[in-house]
Amino acid sequence: MLRLKQLKIKNCRGIRDGPNLVFENGGMLLCGDNGTGKSSYIDAIEKILTDKCPSLESGTQTLSWKKHGTHIKHKGNPEIELILTDGKTDYIVSDTKSPDKYPKNVIAFLNSAHIHPFILHRKTLLDFVDAKPLERYKAIEGFLQLDEFKGFEENLKELLADCTAKYNDADGRKNENVRALQLRLGLSTESTVDAETCINKINQQLTSLGIPSLKSLEDIPDRVKKTEENLAPLKHDENLQKWTNSHTILGEVQKNEVVDAAGQNYSESRSILLTKQTGIKGHFYAEILEQGLKWIQEDNLVRCPLCDGTIKADDVARFVEKRIRENNEIIILTNDQNQKFRTFVSIITANRNVLIKFQTSLPEGLDPDLLKKLDLLIAEYNKLVQTHSEMHPPEKIDEELELLNKLNPDTIIQDLTTQITAICSQFSDHERYGNLFNAKTALESLKTHQKNLTVCECELAHYEESYNQLQLLVKHAEQARKNTVQNLMNTIGALADSYFQKIHPEETIGRPQLEITERGTGSIKLTSTFYGKEDDPRGHYSEGHIDTLGLCLFLAICRAQHQQNPEFSLLILDDVMHSVDGGHRLRTAELIFTEFGDHQIIITTHDRMWFEILKAVSRSNGNTKKYKEYYLAGWSIEEGPVLGDHLSDYEWLISSEGMKFSPEDRVMKAGRLLEQILQNLCDSLSISVPFRLRGDYTIDPLWNSFYSKAKKQKEFYEKSKACLDSIEKLRQQRNWVGAHWNAWALSLTAEESKRFAQSVIDLRKYVFCEACNQFIIRISQLDDQWSCKKEHLKFKRN
Repeated sequence: MLRLKQLKIKNCRGIRDGPNLVFENGGMLLCGDNGTGKSSYIDAIEKILTDKCPSLESGTQTLSWKKHGTHIKHKGNPEIELILTDGKTDYIVSDTKSPDKYPKNVIAFLNSAHIHPFILHRKTLLDFVDAKPLERYKAIEGFLQLDEFKGFEENLKELLADCTAKYNDADGRKNENVRALQLRLGLSTESTVDAETCINKINQQLTSLGIPSLKSLEDIPDRVKKTEENLAPLKHDENLQKWTNSHTILGEVQKNEVVDAAGQNYSESRSILLTKQTGIKGHFYAEILEQGLKWIQEDNLVRCPLCDGTIKADDVARFVEKRIRENNEIIILTNDQNQKFRTFVSIITANRNVLIKFQTSLPEGLDPDLLKKLDLLIAEYNKLVQTHSEMHPPEKIDEELELLNKLNPDTIIQDLTTQITAICSQFSDHERYGNLFNAKTALESLKTHQKNLTVCECELAHYEESYNQLQLLVKHAEQARKNTVQNLMNTIGALADSYFQKIHPEETIGRPQLEITERGTGSIKLTSTFYGKEDDPRGHYSEGHIDTLGLCLFLAICRAQHQQNPEFSLLILDDVMHSVDGGHRLRTAELIFTEFGDHQIIITTHDRMWFEILKAVSRSNGNTKKYKEYYLAGWSIEEGPVLGDHLSDYEWLISSEGMKFSPEDRVMKAGRLLEQILQNLCDSLSISVPFRLRGDYTIDPLWNSFYSKAKKQKEFYEKSKACLDSIEKLRQQRNWVGAHWNAWALSLTAEESKRFAQSVIDLRKYVFCEACNQFIIRISQLDDQWSCKKEHLKFKRN
């Protein structure tokens, strides 16, 4: 399993040339004030592992890594080198090496980093809690790994679109066959082309030629045979056959008045619709309203997935009904426009195809000038078909029709017909031959087009049924994805609550729930419980509870993700704890190191007390992993981050190193340690402190409140009296040393500073249990006894 081993960094964000960071197998703890470069290190790790830096590449502030990745006084591009190790072999990952050049295990690690949520910034934490449902879904969509679901749904929707296209194609072919039969048999455009109508019409031709009438479509082969028998004696000239065939094909061209009427109907219908649409605000889409209402009713939605507003299904249904009723004319006009568009396109396509077929079958002998006009007419029809592959404004339609009319299509067709007729008349028996040939062609057309119509009808029924089935599959696929995501959210919610309860035991809050509220694109609603009331946590929780709730949700997502891919186990928390009090901080630290002991953990913070707690918990009994500890003492624009002494005040005071420093340094450290101890004790022992508007409680009010309370706790005071009274007498040293220039501090002796420091160290021994790794707490159920968790330290009140 790969772990981070070392980060080398240069010319990156606020870092000029290091200092570089080393990671232990457990991870790293990094402390530093705001502005000392902590997040620059995290940004570098994120950039090298994911090729992204959200703090810069948000896309909303025109920021970029390339442009803003450096901002201190140096030259050169950012250079990042991250060393990974599996315990035996080290692998160098740099921003200059192509990802596909790494070994397979490194590539797998980097791929996991791209999809796993392993870094939590404070902004990300708050954004997730504060996000709208749709944005919250997008924030964790990568974790959900829904590629297979989404791919399946997209394929189904592509099939739906393909099915619709094929249905329209079959419908168009059906209409073409209908019009071809009407033309071939001389039926009006309003006539039906059912078998009975067509048979009656063609029988008129057959009777006049002395050929038995058709009784059914099955008789067609026999009648074709009889027309051929009648044609046989007349087939003395092959050219007559060709000219007659060309004449017959030309007769299938629909007159320009039909084309023009279809175009004008389409243009007028489109004009009426567009005029009507300009009278309403925005656009009206009946399908969206109807589908949206269907989703609301099927999923029992109560929150809008777009704006997070409240939804009342009955009100929405009434609104949709009202909108559709108000805009019913729009719906009718839209359907009318679409139908007339398809009719117009079908007619011009059919004419174009007939003319091309005529041109390819035509024998030599026609007037060359007339053939040039035919070429221009075919070219114009080609242009029409290509132009109207999509809808255009009425002006464009009228313009195209006018260009066609200028060619006088009917005149060209008539002139061609006249010339062909004249050529045919030169042959003997041409009139009977033409009638017999037309009858034969009509019979063959009837057979072909009726067969085509049957096929089209079958296809239309098939595609209609397929469309309905595909719609049902899409519905089930969306529901399956929704159920899968909801199951994941339930798992995450339950896991997050178990974490939350460990941080906030015996508090009647928690039980976060992530609910998928919308099908299709998806959105997530976050609710939580506050003293029996289930609602949005932002409306009831304190800032500290919001912090821990967001953290627990993130940790739950990480854990769920790790269960799917245990080979990737990296957790980075970038300065996420801002508003959590002492007791909760300790439990949060214990949660992180206990529940994620199988991860390599990196934590940054600006809070010294939180840093000390993290260090203490990471070193506690049972934790076999080591953590590298760094403290950033400052930052300058010339040098970047400056590493300082990362030892805690307590460790420093009890070390031999601390004894070498000046009395003033010793008192400063002891005073800071005392302040930390008192803040924790006043919190854990529920000791009231005089209110301060700014909340910056210094030693005096904290000490006075604690000292007064401690003297009433008989057993505790008897054991700790010496150090308590000593601190009471000597704590003024802290104020003297804290002055910018004070002669009293200069006269402070080593013995005096040692006594004050030792008194603080002794107090810590009475109030902080190294075994439990916590400060003593007040146990109200045992008559306000003060005790650590496992009663290693225990003080009765009386």
